[in-house]
Amino acid sequence: MKRLSIQVVICVLTVMTGISPAFAGDSSARQEMLRLSAEGQSQFEDGRLNEAAETYAKAYEAYPQAILLKNQMIARYLLEECEEAVELGEVYMATGEASEEDQEDVRAVYGECSLDLAEAAVEKEQWTTALEWLEFGEEYLLEPQLQEDASKIRETAENALEADDGDQGTAPGRADVDSGDNNDLIAYSLVGGGVAMLAGATVWYFRAQGMYNELADAEGDLARFNELNENQNYTARINRARWAVPTLYAVGGLVTAAGVVLLVLPSDEEPGATAFTPIISPEMTGAAWSIRF
Repeated sequence: MKRLSIQVVICVLTVMTGISPAFAGDSSARQEMLRLSAEGQSQFEDGRLNEAAETYAKAYEAYPQAILLKNQMIARYLLEECEEAVELGEVYMATGEASEEDQEDVRAVYGECSLDLAEAAVEKEQWTTALEWLEFGEEYLLEPQLQEDASKIRETAENALEADDGDQGTAPGRADVDSGDNNDLIAYSLVGGGVAMLAGATVWYFRAQGMYNELADAEGDLARFNELNENQNYTARINRARWAVPTLYAVGGLVTAAGVVLLVLPSDEEPGATAFTPIISPEMTGAAWSIRF
């Protein structure tokens, strides 16, 4: 949707041409800038807009001249790369070197691009983004047709937001995605944590079983049996495994199941919640696991 007059571009190139004689015989950096700017102008006139924009950027790097930012902005605008065009326009305006005529051209690009970007956001159902771009370009939409186009886009976005009960929030088109991503992250974390617990319990079991078997095999060797049996650390580790391994299996299974439930049965009305409460007492050691979905 390009409504901007080509006269804007002609003006830019004329200004750039007018600058060239003033720098004749200057430093090599200036000479390189002039060479590249002339090359960019030729590419622009040939319709090679992307090459022209890149060449103008190289010229600006060689020797910064504010007008080169405007040249890039126009090329990016005509390439329908409006976000880049707006950014370049803002940098150009910040230099304080834009004439009144140049400022009008930048404002025209702002107005056109705000509509283009708002329309693109509507197509992606990013309603709040569309409204933000319209707000950005509101003061630059001076022509009746542009204002009418903006009103139609605004009406579409506002109606969609109202239908969604404002679920998109201040991050257009992202709130629902972010919420789903967070739920998935929690769910995968639970599954991963549960599997890790189960794996750890298995390793612990086999180690404890090996120690137990070693103790059992030593029954025929009274001296060896007594040596192992009198080793408090050895015996304590076996006794600890008797209750810790089943507990870890139980907790790991519950954590894994909770993650699977969150992945398979997400709630649209109220976010799922899980709670893990350890229980340690003289009578029992374990855990209580609760889940809401």
